[in-house]
Amino acid sequence: MNTRTPPRFDPTRVLHLLGSFAPVTEEVDAAELEVTGEIPAALDGLYLRNGPNPRFTPIGSYPYPIDGDGMLHGVWLSEGRARYRNRFVRTPALEAEERAGRALWGGLESVILPHAEEVGPALAGTFRDLPDINVVRHGGRMPALAESACPYRIGAGLETLGREDFEGALPAGMTAHPKIDPVTGEMVVFCYGLEPPYLTWSVIDRDGTVTRGPTPVEGVDEPMMIHDMALTSRYAVLVLAPAFFDLDAAMGGGSFLAWRPERGTRVVLIPRDGGPPRWAADEAFWLWHTVNAHDDGPGADAPVVLDYVQWSRLTVGGTSGAARTRSAAVWHGPASTPRRAP
Repeated sequence: MNTRTPPRFDPTRVLHLLGSFAPVTEEVDAAELEVTGEIPAALDGLYLRNGPNPRFTPIGSYPYPIDGDGMLHGVWLSEGRARYRNRFVRTPALEAEERAGRALWGGLESVILPHAEEVGPALAGTFRDLPDINVVRHGGRMPALAESACPYRIGAGLETLGREDFEGALPAGMTAHPKIDPVTGEMVVFCYGLEPPYLTWSVIDRDGTVTRGPTPVEGVDEPMMIHDMALTSRYAVLVLAPAFFDLDAAMGGGSFLAWRPERGTRVVLIPRDGGPPRWAADEAFWLWHTVNAHDDGPGADAPVVLDYVQWSRLTVGGTSGAARTRSAAVWHGPASTPRRAP
């Protein structure tokens, strides 16, 4: 059901719905793209991207880059030729909105949910799936990934094959930014949720088999947004900025996401061998994406170096919040503080 009357929202004033960012509503196939110059004959394969693309004019809010239906864009290259195809990731919510001819779910910051008579009892009062952030290929699968939920499995022609939960081994889903170990072939993932356990991590082998199921991360007792991670030979590295989910505030007309800088930012090193996590604390900052991470030495006590782009605070759909590239070395002490490079 709708939780409340949709707030005033003018999509013509949202930068990420205009101009070059305007949504693409047509699915097309271009069998023979015009080539300027020459495509090397040895270049053979598929370039594939995924991103938020509202099927209908949003209601309530539109905080880019989290909202928007997933759309896949593929360019196939072979024998010096190129072809293009794009397809929506066909979730139940997208299909329900297509039947209605309009948006039925509000943006993340408005929590507008449809009535049963609009979408049926199975979808009424639920959040929509948004596999709109990333797409990867691993273990014979090609999942389109959401912020932290079940991805959708994509076929060779960009058709949607359904939710991907890895034979039930990852029922709650995974992050949009997993990391693949180039040596072992393992893909390490995390997943955050609105209910306990608020943060888990898992491992998927090179053949697509889940070898470590969802494992709770000790020390996380509130729902938090975590966008990306990093990986070293010994650790999964996550940065927990003070971006908290507040469902009560959202139901009362406030924001679903609350930035609480007084809580500071924490960095957790999760040993890949299953040992207890190790924490470091810092002043508040937000991290969208990591750049790299590595173990700074062969010994078990060597620090971990994390490279990343740091934002002064969380912003969605806007450009405020200063950003800079940083490097930090994280020690293993019980109350350590990251040391930053200038």
